[in-house]
Formats: sequence, C-alpha cells, structure tokens
Amino acid sequence: MNKLNNYIPIMSPKSGELKAIKTLSESALKDFTPLFDVHRPPITGGKRKTIDEHIKKIIINIEKYLINKIFIVDYSLIDLNLRMDDGTHPLQYLLDQLTSKNINFIPTVGIDRDQAYLSVIKEFVSKNPNNPICLRLLRDDIDSPQQASIEINQIMSYLKLNPKKCDLLIDCKYIEQNQIESIIDSLSELNEAITFMNWRSLILTASSFPLDMTGISPDSHTSIPRFEFDLWEAAILASPLIGKKPKFGDYCIVNPDRPDLDAKTMRA
Repeated sequence: MNKLNNYIPIMSPKSGELKAIKTLSESALKDFTPLFDVHRPPITGGKRKTIDEHIKKIIINIEKYLINKIFIVDYSLIDLNLRMDDGTHPLQYLLDQLTSKNINFIPTVGIDRDQAYLSVIKEFVSKNPNNPICLRLLRDDIDSPQQASIEINQIMSYLKLNPKKCDLLIDCKYIEQNQIESIIDSLSELNEAITFMNWRSLILTASSFPLDMTGISPDSHTSIPRFEFDLWEAAILASPLIGKKPKFGDYCIVNPDRPDLDAKTMRA
C-alpha cells in the first residue's frame, strides 16, 4: 500500500530536482520517498507564469522523470484562491492528471487548508479509498497540542479517513538547537492526544540550512550544523514518550523559506 521509505526529503518538483532523482541508482531510489512542495509559478523576465502553464509543466516533468517513483505531493505554497482558466481548482487538476496517468503518489492535507482544498481531497479519497493520504502539521500547529488534536480529528472525520491509512508528517521548518527540547515536549503531548502508533507512519522534518550564504566568504569551506538530525535523534531516544519512531526528513540543502526570484535577473 505505497509504503514510505525511511528518508523523506522535501523538494520542489522543478526539472532540475526531477532530473537529479532520475539519475540515481536503483538502490538509492529505494531509500527515500520525496515530498514535492508545488512551488509558486516562476517569474521569468519580470513576468510570472500563469497557474495553467505552471501546473501543466509540472505534470509533464513528473511523467517524464518520475513515472515509476512514489512521492508525496503538497499544494500549500501557492495562493489557494488561484483557479485555472476554466475555473478548475489547480489541485483538482493536478490530482486528476496524475491519477489518469497511473502515477503513484500520496496527496497532502493540513489543518491550515481552506474548504475548497479540503473538498478536493475529500473527492479524491472517495474515488481512491485505498490510496494513503499525508497529514502535514507545522511547528505552529504542535505548539498547542490539544487544539491541534481537535482540528486533526475534525479533518479526519470530514474526510472519513482512518489514521492507519494516513502518514502523519510534522514539519518543524527552520529550527535552532535550543528549540529541540520544546519540540520533543510538544510531540509527547500530541501523542497523548492522537496516539502516533495508530498512524501508518510518523515523519519528522526540519532544516537548519541558512536562508542565504551571507557571512560565508567566497571560495571557503564552512560547516553548518545539522540540527534537524539532532532533532530526529532526540525523537528516536524519546520514542517511549512519543510512542513511535519517526522517519527522517529535511529540506536537502535549502532553507524552507525559498526566495521568489526571477531566473533571468538573479546572480548565482
């Protein structure tokens, strides 16, 4: 049933990332399940691509490079009010196209999504009852574990989802070392409310990669501590409190807050 591997990198479904994945060996491909955050339509020469152009291009590239690779897909970075020229919700179009091409994927939902987004996922679930769904929580969500549990239960009830068929991804975004202990405490409290062991899998993601290279001299070697790995190790040690050992995820070598740049005018 589309089981996840132990490493969940969060990436963009851009052609460069997709091409890089396609070049990996079969053994390497088996070791990870990427989560693709559908990025905002790019700006080229001062003009932003339309949402129609953007989504259709992503589908073409996924079909070209990832036809046999399971992945998680999320559509939360783009303005949720945007619609395609014919009025279709872009997420609806994306999921319908991937499904029609028999591409193996897991859609994502979160407690921060609007009703239109939830309706699209509900329709997908009704048509594909055996397809897993990923519930993605953010650091702000788990800061209030009791409130988060109420909202999680509301979403699960609305979508008629069983946690045993869902992957629970907790995305802490950018973290610093002094935040690790409080995150573990929040995970422990949330586990008491929704019982992580009842979910298909638990994924813990974060990043300590800086927003830019300011302060790092050109042509130099610098080490950047991987606090996301420290967080994951702490969660493994605290698994008796958390109730389940999480899979590891990160943002590779980018900051979670990716800048929105014009490819034709930016300087490398």
